[in-house]
Amino acid sequence: QGYNVIDALLESGKTRLRPILMTSLAFGLGAVLLAVLLPVPNLRRTEPSRLRVVRPVLHLAAGRYELAEKAAEQSVKTLERGGLEGFLAESLTTQGLVLCKLGRQREAKRILERAHQIADRCDDTESACIALLTIIEEMSACLDEDESVELAAQLDRFLASSQKPSTIERIRKCRELITPIPSSSEAQRERRMHA
Repeated sequence: QGYNVIDALLESGKTRLRPILMTSLAFGLGAVLLAVLLPVPNLRRTEPSRLRVVRPVLHLAAGRYELAEKAAEQSVKTLERGGLEGFLAESLTTQGLVLCKLGRQREAKRILERAHQIADRCDDTESACIALLTIIEEMSACLDEDESVELAAQLDRFLASSQKPSTIERIRKCRELITPIPSSSEAQRERRMHA
């Protein structure tokens, strides 16, 4: 349009620079927000890890305990290397349940206690509670009095903080399995409900 090269560059810079800067700024802010809002260290590993946890559960639900055991063992080994402890706790709980179904209670108890410890360390109260509930549901007849008292105290803490009705009901049933005496938390909760 009759401009020399330098004038043409300056003129086009005035009209094109603003949209380019706005697009770059929007992209940069979006990337920062994603980095802050997504706490998972490696998103590519999350979904395959979830599948590793689900596969043994599907075998377990179908009654294929040997396949469930192999899948759970593989899942645990993979998740131990991967650093996703929340998934590891879930996988260990499944492995413990499978071992109970196969009649290997001693090994199952050790694994379920480990699942509880890992979930507790990750502040995953629900998974920690489920690991303990599984110990009680599957092995209540094998527990000695000291173990029952310790588990009852832990259940009382979960009962006092739990909000999920299904978990509360499961805790109450397990509490009855190990000791028929109502817990102090349960008695307080009952009084509040009837007041």
